[in-house]
Amino acid sequence: MDEISGKAASDQETQNFVANAVHEIKTPLSIILGYLENLREPATLDDKDLTQSVLGIMDRHVVRINRIVDEMLIISKLETREKNSLDRDLFNIASCARDVIERLEIVTKKQQVDFDIQIPELEIAGNQFYWSQILFNLIENSLKQNPDTAIKIRISAELNSDESFTIRVYDNGIGIPPPDLPFIFKRFYRVKKHHPKNHIKGTGLGLSIVKQAVEAHGGTITVRSIPNVETLFVIVVPHFKGPIEEIAPSA
Repeated sequence: MDEISGKAASDQETQNFVANAVHEIKTPLSIILGYLENLREPATLDDKDLTQSVLGIMDRHVVRINRIVDEMLIISKLETREKNSLDRDLFNIASCARDVIERLEIVTKKQQVDFDIQIPELEIAGNQFYWSQILFNLIENSLKQNPDTAIKIRISAELNSDESFTIRVYDNGIGIPPPDLPFIFKRFYRVKKHHPKNHIKGTGLGLSIVKQAVEAHGGTITVRSIPNVETLFVIVVPHFKGPIEEIAPSA
């Protein structure tokens, strides 16, 4: 009976995911189609400034659709990890963090961001693509939450006595309201209902991907946030020491 109930819950979750994904893609598609109709109007084509404005809006929504599709593919890959074990390799987590910050440079140039990287030149065993995604999504989340204010983002890592390692991503921004905290790792959930900056943009998939990727590495993630003071994400993952060929496949 429990197995049947579990399957039913899983099927319902899949249906909800598909329904939400269709909605998230359909909305920008409808906007693009509407502006395509505008472009067919002679008055629009004769106005170069208006044409450029319309094309710019369409471009932003195409980028949004592409981001949603990319993130859905990542989720799909993470959910099939039981059948196909997570590929792992040894890589430098400090270098990974620096690469992520470089990728976000186009965003950080427009904001007052002070990065504080406190990560030793530590080699860890894991999937570097997913670790890049974890750090990228957490940092981008801080930036999106605080688009109009100066912000400090600190990323730190340390080995623990029990052979695990901890990564912390901290910012001193606007924070996450307490009513939203239990839901931030749910797919398509956006912090807006209780948030003064209710125009926060995003797919609503970023933190869900973070949680799944962390768990795929056998780790856990928690969050603590004090509105208008700070937000802290804490990741704890088992640390493997030894030749890469000795790494056991992920469950």
